[in-house]
Amino acid sequence: MKAVAGAARPFMTPSVPAARCRAAAATPPPRSCDTFVALRDSTVDGSVLFGKNSDRDTEAPRTLAVVLSRPTWMWGAEMGANEKGVVCGNEAVWTVEPSDGDKALLGMDLVRLALERAGSAAEAVDVITSLLEAHGQGGPCEEEGNWSYHNGFLIADAREAWVLETAGKWWVAQRITAGVRNISNVLSIRTDFQRCSSGLQEYARRQGYWDGRGQFDWAAAFADGGAPPLGKLNSGREASGYKLLLDAAPAIDPAAMMRILRDRPSGICMSGGGFRSNGSQVSRLLASASAADGHEGGSSGTSDGSPPLAQHWFTATPDPSRSVFKPFAFASSSAPGGSAHTAALPARRNPPHALWQAWQAVYEGRHGGGSKPFKAALQELEQRGLDASSGLSFADAVDEELRLYGRAPA
Repeated sequence: MKAVAGAARPFMTPSVPAARCRAAAATPPPRSCDTFVALRDSTVDGSVLFGKNSDRDTEAPRTLAVVLSRPTWMWGAEMGANEKGVVCGNEAVWTVEPSDGDKALLGMDLVRLALERAGSAAEAVDVITSLLEAHGQGGPCEEEGNWSYHNGFLIADAREAWVLETAGKWWVAQRITAGVRNISNVLSIRTDFQRCSSGLQEYARRQGYWDGRGQFDWAAAFADGGAPPLGKLNSGREASGYKLLLDAAPAIDPAAMMRILRDRPSGICMSGGGFRSNGSQVSRLLASASAADGHEGGSSGTSDGSPPLAQHWFTATPDPSRSVFKPFAFASSSAPGGSAHTAALPARRNPPHALWQAWQAVYEGRHGGGSKPFKAALQELEQRGLDASSGLSFADAVDEELRLYGRAPA
């Protein structure tokens, strides 16, 4: 099926009346981040595929092994995955609730905390909403300045995905069990949600966000600037990204998700206007080992050898259209990738890592982008990372990429 801007979404799970939702406990416009998921009926091998471009508390009784993609200055993460096969990414959204510049939990903090604590996508919704209601969200979302915003999240495991959207301490969550879904800096949940804050409708009526007539529409009530008519998509990257997903379904594979993240005409791959796609992630989540037989992409169990299976690819460099997606898998023998520094430590004391600097030298410095043979070698490296039989690790891929950058012709 082909999608056009304004087409109704076919992915929705039947909604529960909002009254039955159970409880869990002057700014610049958003122009960054796009997050995607393709459920099992839309992929080439029956896996769940997740992808995101990143354009830019209390102790838990247990924490899980995580892999995170984040700016150097922050403690949280723009996106990541954990050893249980849960993936999560966040988006800035603008709502009628005031954005609090006082320090609280950033959306990126909530991404990391959810991945460290949740063994499933549904459990991640519980983690985020309980922390949100207990501590709120707020604080500067950039290294310098007081730019603050609320957050939307796309969370997935091997069996389902959830879209969680927030406005201050208020939230709704939508379960996705089939098809494709994406989020792009706007409230996108309407009347079709399965969970919400306790007292949400009453609060919306008191504040004048909703007149109490008809079915409660989350985006129409809480989106700053309103929402399009029911059944219509928000224009721009949300509509374009959704069409790219539909065009690739039902045979979406990791390479197809990478192509979506690299799409420049839609604005999903950003390189101007003050924002750049500074890191990208694609994750392939499988519910069983048999589903992986004969398909591209490696997989591994959790750190104790138990399923689900998952394989992840990260660029760790800007602009996915000029970067290599490198494979990462959790395994009991994996060495840790280092600890995050405190967010209070100035980023200038943590200079860009060697791979980032090498990428900059090639694409923004003396080399001007490299030769055709150089680019072909990078493409071959990525293809090996997509091949499970290659045995290529993230560390080995980084080492080889660095060698290629070092040999790039002047």
